[in-house]
Amino acid sequence: MCQASSSKSSDGTSPKGKKRTLAAPHIAADIEGMPPLRRSEWSLDTDPRTWPMFGRVSLEDGVLTPDKLLAKSKKSRGKYLRPPSEYLGKIPSEKYEVEAGRYHLFVSGICPWASSVATARHLLGLHDVVSMDIADGQSGAGWTFLDGASVSPWKDRDGPFWLHEAYQLDNSLVTSRITVPVLWDNKTQSIVSNDSWTIVKILSTAFAGMGHPTPEARALMSVDENEHPTITPADLELAMEKSHSDIYGILLNGVYKAGLGLFMNDNEESDAVVEAREGVYNKLSELDLLLSKQRFLLGDKITAPDVRLAMTLYRWDASYRDAFMLKGGRGGILLGNGYPHLKAFLRDLYVVMEPTIDFVAIRQYYRIPQAIEKAAGSYDDYGAEEKKEEGLPPLCDLHPIMASASEPA
Repeated sequence: MCQASSSKSSDGTSPKGKKRTLAAPHIAADIEGMPPLRRSEWSLDTDPRTWPMFGRVSLEDGVLTPDKLLAKSKKSRGKYLRPPSEYLGKIPSEKYEVEAGRYHLFVSGICPWASSVATARHLLGLHDVVSMDIADGQSGAGWTFLDGASVSPWKDRDGPFWLHEAYQLDNSLVTSRITVPVLWDNKTQSIVSNDSWTIVKILSTAFAGMGHPTPEARALMSVDENEHPTITPADLELAMEKSHSDIYGILLNGVYKAGLGLFMNDNEESDAVVEAREGVYNKLSELDLLLSKQRFLLGDKITAPDVRLAMTLYRWDASYRDAFMLKGGRGGILLGNGYPHLKAFLRDLYVVMEPTIDFVAIRQYYRIPQAIEKAAGSYDDYGAEEKKEEGLPPLCDLHPIMASASEPA
C-alpha cells in the first residue's frame, strides 16, 4: 500500500533533491475487475457487462475497504445517500497559487461530475495550463489508469496507476471515498479538491485569460471585466448557484437516487426510488419548457450550470434510461421527440463539447449493479457467470444517439 513519506519536501522531492517514483501498490493481476481494454481499444461494440466484475471500495485509515456507503444505503431501504466531497481547497489561496503547469486533473469519461470538469477545461482552452489523465474504468482497487499517471511521482513507473494512490500520498491515514474528479497540485503533491462544482468554478476564475478557447466556444461564453471568456460571470454568481442547486438535487443526483437506490434495495422499488424517478421526469419536463423560451439556463450565453446539465442529459439515452431503469417520462432526449428543446440544447452544445463526450465510456454504468452487489457481499459469482453464458440483452445502439447529437440544433 502506497503511503506518504515523512521525508517528502514541499515540492515533492527527496531530501537529496531527486524526484521520487513511487512503487506500484499492487500487482495488476491480483486486482479483481481490472478493465481488460484501454480506452484507445474500445469501440462502439464494446460491452462492459462482459468485463471482469469488481467490488466498489473506499479508504478507511489509509486502507482499501469495501465501500460502506453501500451498506448504509441498503439499511435505508433504497434511499441513496451521497456524502459531501471531502476536499474543498481553493485557488488562489495561501497554499495554492495560480501557476500554469502546476495543477493536474484525474477524470473519467464515465462520470458526469468528472466530465463536467473535463468539459470546462476544454471550453476554456486550458489544455496547456492544467494537464489531465483519463481513467480506463474502475476495479477492485478503485479508479484505474492502465498506462499509469503522467505526473510525478508516478509518471516514470511502468504499469497501472490507481487513484487511491493520490489520496494516500496526500494523507497516508485518509478516510475517504475514491472519487473523480481530483484536482492535484504537483508542487505540494496534495489534493486541492475532489468537488466537481468547486473545480469547474476554479478553472473559470483562477485561470481566467490563460487559456485558448476555440472561436466556436468563445462565441458561446460571456466575458469577464478583463474581457476574458468565462462560464462563471460575476453578475450571475447567485443565479448560477441557485440554478445549480435546483437541478443538482432533483435531476443530476436524482438519477442516482433512482438507479442506485433501486440496486441497493435488491432491485425492489421503494418510496424513495419512486419519488426520485418522478422528480427526474418532472424536472426534465420543466427544463424542456424553460429551454423553449431561451437558449441556455440563464440566458443566451453558456454558464457552468449548463455544463453540468449537459453531462447528465448526454447520458440519458446511452445509459440512464436502461441502466438506471428510468423508462418513464416522455422517453428519450436525443432519441425520439419527447423533449424537443432539451434535444436542441444538447445539439447546440455538442458542436463545442463533442471531444469530451465519450458515449462508449458512458456504457460502463452497466457495471454498477454487479459492483454494488459484490461490495455488499451478496454477489453470486457462479450465478453471474451462468447468466452471462445464457446471453445478455443487446445494449442501446450508440450510432443513432451520436448521429442525433451531431445534427444541427
